[in-house]
Amino acid sequence: MQGRFDGFPKGRGIARIKEMLQAGVNVSIAHDDIQTPFYPLGNGSLLQAAHMAAHLAHMTGRQDLYELVRMVTDRAAQVMQLGSYGISEGNPASFVLMPAEDAADLLRVQPVCRYVVRHGRIISQTTPPQNSLNVSLS
Repeated sequence: MQGRFDGFPKGRGIARIKEMLQAGVNVSIAHDDIQTPFYPLGNGSLLQAAHMAAHLAHMTGRQDLYELVRMVTDRAAQVMQLGSYGISEGNPASFVLMPAEDAADLLRVQPVCRYVVRHGRIISQTTPPQNSLNVSLS
């Protein structure tokens, strides 16, 4: 219960992510509460979970952010024992595509997924919004 019933100072239910990574432990991040009474703010976004972990685990350095993205991609695939994960000849072309410059941009902006591709077929796509400025600068 992450210290809800602790006296002062309250503890928090956060694993020592950096220390485990340094010890060679494969750490992944997931999201298990989607609009539940326990956590009504959950939306299933792995980027949201990684963003929260960046703050709680004090992982805001450039390499830390790269590792956080790996925790919801490569490292999570290892936990789930997905043998055909990643970009490699013969693997199924299943991926999500999001507009971001790098790991920091991905976690900071948390962009809407542009395409979801499963076995080479687009199964979902989001059209980017059209913005317009309707003010006169004169």
